[in-house]
Amino acid sequence: MTVLLKGAVLAVFVLLNTGTYRQKVEAAEKLLSKTWQIKSVDINGKRQPKGNEWEGGKLIFNKNYVFEEDMDGERMVVGTWSYNALKKEITIIDNGEEETATMRVIMLEENNLVLDVDEYEEVMRFYLQPSK
Repeated sequence: MTVLLKGAVLAVFVLLNTGTYRQKVEAAEKLLSKTWQIKSVDINGKRQPKGNEWEGGKLIFNKNYVFEEDMDGERMVVGTWSYNALKKEITIIDNGEEETATMRVIMLEENNLVLDVDEYEEVMRFYLQPSK
């Protein structure tokens, strides 16, 4: 195979994969863009009892990439969000403090979202469903 032909094949491969990546990101963003209600939480693999401080809280991934939380009925803008399809991670950039938080996406389906968040020395797993 000539160098020119190898270059053309590589260019087509890169273009096809870039389109596929963009499609994955767009599909995931479409699924994420809604209000998700926390149904249960595990900390370091241990299910937290019903009525814990997170249960019933909401994570809101707006279509305009604004991220909000609603805990205890108080809705507040936290910052902006972005999705990395290669790492399967959501990054939240905090408006007030310019800090970032990362959530690993364990499962993303139309009616189920499972996120892992490393908080200090704990791994918190959030099980969420669309808010009604």
